[in-house]
Amino acid sequence: LAKEVDGYMLELGSFIGNSAAAWVRALRAVGKPDASVVCMDTWLGDVQMWHWRGTWLTAGKLGEPRLYEQFMTNSRAKNVSSNIVPMRTSAVVGLRYLRDLIVAGKLPPPKVIYLDAAHMYPETQFEAEAAWEVLAPGGYLIGDDYDHYWPEVQQSVNEFVLRKGPTAFVPPARFTANWPRMLTQSSFGRVKLLDQYALHVDMGGVAPLLKQAQWILKKAPDNEGHGADPTSSGTSGSATGGIGQGEGESEGGAHYRPLPLRLRCCLNGWAGYHNRFDLGPSTSCEPPMPFLQQAVCRGNESRSVHCRFRFTCR
Repeated sequence: LAKEVDGYMLELGSFIGNSAAAWVRALRAVGKPDASVVCMDTWLGDVQMWHWRGTWLTAGKLGEPRLYEQFMTNSRAKNVSSNIVPMRTSAVVGLRYLRDLIVAGKLPPPKVIYLDAAHMYPETQFEAEAAWEVLAPGGYLIGDDYDHYWPEVQQSVNEFVLRKGPTAFVPPARFTANWPRMLTQSSFGRVKLLDQYALHVDMGGVAPLLKQAQWILKKAPDNEGHGADPTSSGTSGSATGGIGQGEGESEGGAHYRPLPLRLRCCLNGWAGYHNRFDLGPSTSCEPPMPFLQQAVCRGNESRSVHCRFRFTCR
């Protein structure tokens, strides 16, 4: 994916700089030593960091978190600071500022955005919406922590995909068609969104592509006629023109290899769930709520009864 970067890429949520350093090394490895990683973060910590502030947050003389200083120290120690552009702002504010620059013709839209910020529902979905608006057609939106530790990330990403509808995306089986077979068979898998029909959406072959806990979406190129309005919150019906073709189906004579199914997901939790030791049958979902209104764990409930396992993909 570093090969797709043209001049700069965005990282939303940089913490202490490990992933930013990994992106810089990848850019250098593909012959782009002058490309920049623009890191948008408040460096004030998220909810979990504040709960565990003795472990994750250290305070300065005025009680302020010192994450930004640690981020800059690590960037220098890893010899990547010359490629890092820090922006101390929230993802949504930073993206709206970037949108204004793009509209004014002062910057090209980024082709790669890495989202690793709020980790909450629906905040992560708002960040994805704002990122999608500035992402170049044909670009990649990538994120982290799509796993059982972060069901709200899974809920946000899944609902974002369902809200956009199939015409906004390139199906994973299609954009990985020319990737090495060993890579797509051993490292990557697809998600099945079980709620799509209950919400009157047919996503066809569109769903997040997974690499371990990282998720990947590709925006439909405008010149293919499949692009959707990136600011639209409505859903689309059955896909046309092949963009929603199922895994392994043909489009215009082309045949795409099926990707292995890794996870099945419910937006509003699994029906029949009891506790983390008795997950229930895992065959059907609770009825989904209207968009942006799904249930999540709150307060100490997540620790006392481990309710997050009710919502995680399986």
